[in-house]
Amino acid sequence: MWWRNTLRILGKCVTSPGSAVHTKIVLSRCTGGTQQEWIKRTDGTLYNASNLRCLNVPGAVTTPGTQVEINTCTTSRGERWTLPG
Repeated sequence: MWWRNTLRILGKCVTSPGSAVHTKIVLSRCTGGTQQEWIKRTDGTLYNASNLRCLNVPGAVTTPGTQVEINTCTTSRGERWTLPG
């Protein structure tokens, strides 16, 4: 669910626990912290201003269980997202 610049899954927020390229995303309690705020950009990417990175699926694979990460924003296929409403 997309709500107030947060992406929520199973009642938790998609969180970037660090700023290094390829840092794995975690689900954690929603705190309103900047590491949980994602900006929807017109190119389809979700940008986290606290670490200057984009939400990325490595290799743009669609295999269930693939670990999502942050990466340098390139607008590659793995960084483009379609969100409801």
